[in-house]
Amino acid sequence: MKRGAGFLHAHGFEEVAQKLYDAAFRAVAQAFEEDIAPVVDAAANAWPVQSGESRGSLFVGVSSTTSDELALELGNSADYSGVIHSGQTAEDLLFRPIRVAARRAAITIGRVSVGSR
Repeated sequence: MKRGAGFLHAHGFEEVAQKLYDAAFRAVAQAFEEDIAPVVDAAANAWPVQSGESRGSLFVGVSSTTSDELALELGNSADYSGVIHSGQTAEDLLFRPIRVAARRAAITIGRVSVGSR
């Protein structure tokens, strides 16, 4: 590349960017399956049931907050779910396990994305 004014032409950039995106997608999908889905399954299986409404209101989602950051949300949309057993159920089945799983998922994403190069 020359110094000075002018445009930088990157041939094949779109192809490289697509390969990076595909690798990232695979890494996130694998982390979700290996690290996050088991937490959701365990929470659903162990959730105390009277009417079944709060067990059926468990949800999980992944969103992109910035270009280099993902947000993982696991929760329960039933209005009363946070107070079941004084909130201990949510802490034991959702909050504590998802913190551990998110750390594992970050490691999985790093391992898979580096291994895919």
